[in-house]
Amino acid sequence: MSRNVNIRPLPKESLIGEPASLSLDNGLRTYVLPRHAAPVVSVQAWVKTGSIHEAEWLGCGLSHFLEHMLFQGSLRYPKQSASELVHKLGGDINAYTSHGVTVYYIELPAEHVGTALDILCDMIQTPVFPKAKFKLEKDVILRERDMGRDNPGRVINERLWLECFDSHPVRHPIIGYRPLIESVDQNMMKAYYERRYTPGRSFFVVTGAVSPELVFERISELAGAWAPRQLAEIPIPLETPRSCAKNLKLCFKDPLARIALAYQSPPACHEDVPALDVLASILGQNKGSRLVQKLKHERQLAINISSFNYTPLFCGIMGVSALCSPENADGLKRGIFDEIEKIRSKPAAKSEVESVVAQQVAEYLRTLRSNSGLARMLGNSILSYGVADYADKYIAQLTKITAADIKRVAANYLNPEKATLLTMLPDDPQKTKSKPSLAKQACPSPELEKLPGGPRLVSLFEGSLPLFDLCAVLPGGTIFENEKNAGISQLIAKLLPAGTGKYTEQKLAELIDQNGLDLNISSGNNSCVLRIDGPRDRFDTALKLFGSILSEPLFREEEFEREKRNTLDSLKSRKLNPQNAAEDAMLLRLYGKHPYANPSCGREKSVASLSTSQVHDFYARVCLQPRKTVFGLAGDFDSKMLSSLRKMIASLNWSSSPAPALPKRPVFPDSAISEQILLPREQSVILIGVPACDNLSPARHALEILQEAMNGQASPLFRSIREDSGLAYYTGLYSSRGFHEGFLALYAGTHPEASQKVCSLIEKERRRLGREGLSTEEFDAGRACVLYTISDQAQNPGAQVFNSALSEFYGEGFRAPWQRADEIRGLSHRETNRIIAKYLSSATPVTVITGPGQK
Repeated sequence: MSRNVNIRPLPKESLIGEPASLSLDNGLRTYVLPRHAAPVVSVQAWVKTGSIHEAEWLGCGLSHFLEHMLFQGSLRYPKQSASELVHKLGGDINAYTSHGVTVYYIELPAEHVGTALDILCDMIQTPVFPKAKFKLEKDVILRERDMGRDNPGRVINERLWLECFDSHPVRHPIIGYRPLIESVDQNMMKAYYERRYTPGRSFFVVTGAVSPELVFERISELAGAWAPRQLAEIPIPLETPRSCAKNLKLCFKDPLARIALAYQSPPACHEDVPALDVLASILGQNKGSRLVQKLKHERQLAINISSFNYTPLFCGIMGVSALCSPENADGLKRGIFDEIEKIRSKPAAKSEVESVVAQQVAEYLRTLRSNSGLARMLGNSILSYGVADYADKYIAQLTKITAADIKRVAANYLNPEKATLLTMLPDDPQKTKSKPSLAKQACPSPELEKLPGGPRLVSLFEGSLPLFDLCAVLPGGTIFENEKNAGISQLIAKLLPAGTGKYTEQKLAELIDQNGLDLNISSGNNSCVLRIDGPRDRFDTALKLFGSILSEPLFREEEFEREKRNTLDSLKSRKLNPQNAAEDAMLLRLYGKHPYANPSCGREKSVASLSTSQVHDFYARVCLQPRKTVFGLAGDFDSKMLSSLRKMIASLNWSSSPAPALPKRPVFPDSAISEQILLPREQSVILIGVPACDNLSPARHALEILQEAMNGQASPLFRSIREDSGLAYYTGLYSSRGFHEGFLALYAGTHPEASQKVCSLIEKERRRLGREGLSTEEFDAGRACVLYTISDQAQNPGAQVFNSALSEFYGEGFRAPWQRADEIRGLSHRETNRIIAKYLSSATPVTVITGPGQK
């Protein structure tokens, strides 16, 4: 048998020195560092296998289970004879399993080093796995697992690893999960042992009053014949770099709250590890550390608080753990992040770094006092670097750490956007007694404020994300226009962001992009709407832009002509679009002289006649009416932001003229109207429209249900025209309503030859609905869709506050969106059909067919 022995004298400047080493042909390595200060020795057997190596058995805790079983007997040391012998010799034997390694060790008088080597070699080479002990050890491990689940500190730590990593198996607990532990059998155990316990994955570290030559000779005798096997390593999934923060809350039946914060950190071999160790110490590893002093002693938020940096041979974590009273949890979390941000943004004082480095060096030196501590350091160096040298270089690297290094690694690794934060709170007994519905839990409550001069402000706080949503609903839109200026509101909406007294159009666009803002300005049938949203910390910038757009739009001739020209070009194209042409014709026939007769974009004649003076006048006289305007603010805001918004609103150039009155209500046709419009297109569109209710009518909810029931692939309209007859490309029903009565329109797109047939089928469906209403199945489906839409909007506070502002604007009241679901649920099938019949049984529909005509 050949072996490679390396014994070198220790350099004088070395604190540890390089151990003598032996490599056997089978791959087993042994490292010996003689220390004769005391007649004792530490013998450690390291096997490079831990929970991350369990592959298809991940989560079964096989590495830990195997550690237990190796103490239940080996070929030459059956049952507990090994432990008994070590105890008899005055020593101690034990083991531990981590994510990446299992270590067995014996501490005993140096004269018995041969016995220690014999025991450990036999344990790792020839375990016997006695059946009688297998079940007993499984029960022991299951109890250990259950005990861990009863320990809130262990529970939150386990969850921290699970959430901090998404791919790497380090995220799973070393002990495993109870159901998977229960599934372990002896065959599984033996297969895992054969795969992982090999000489090439093992090494011995011996420190103490021993001769390297004697140790090597003994190891060669005991392990030289250990055959190598399973050389291939299993692939370990790489961890995807974290790109966003996680923030979770747990509950545990314990009166105290616990906080666990972690960031992914590099493996032990990374050059940043010494600096990270110092950083962890600065934050919370000593009595004078920042977190301890500030949050435990000065502010008295924490009962206990500490930081850590765990860097194994693979990815690790750096973080903070804290214990506090539940009422202090939120303040403590803010305090932790504040302290971390300070060290990320401002270099630590040189004296602080030097003090911590001195403490780290001292602690390192204390570890070197014992054979076991020294052996552990050597073993970790060998495991992570493949050599023992690093154990002697660590102090040298520590002493080179500067304040700039600390700031750099803090900024790099302690990024709040990559943090994993867990908060464990006591179980709330009231929570189990009364569980409000998810809808009620999810819906924050809006507040309405009537501001001086007449504007109203709806606010809705929802602070789960650092975002805000701001909107303004102003008078405007089709209902305030006439035949001569139709389309002016939409033109104003296009011109508002085209330059203000403070910002050019380009500068406005740049500021919006640079600050991550989203600006939308639109005009419809009844209002002009401005909406802006973005990150909370950009609110001040957004408010300045918003106020400038509202109070000092320039409406310059150059931009006006550009937008007017673009609108006219669009209107020319609109006339040739079968769907748009059908709707425009339907509106004209249905509404006659009422403003709703015009589309919101206007008509060519009216838009062509518009001037900048008309735009200025309409905006100042119609849109800037304080008593008609409603603002909305939602998201993560505070009183300071609300105050700034109030000041902006007060500073606007509000109109002092009376608010324009609404026109007379529409007079609908007293007989049916049919019209065909020939277009140079290949498809035809059929549209049948009837009058409907306004926005304040109790009937509006029934028509919402109808609209949902009549759209989608399961709707009766779709089935009869598309599925059963194969005549339409698309079909459905839509509606519109506002201050005045709106309409219901059934439509379909088809090929010209089928236009009359499809028209007959749509009319047949309209009459059926007017006569029979929705079936029970159709009603239930339609109502479920409406309720889902309401629930879906609850995810977005911006949508909620906008709907609230609109409701207040129309006169429904700002709480209407929160009452809508109950009103929908309270609407009976019978009442819904009565309302549907009222409108769809109309004898005066307007029917429009557009397209090339029948060929």
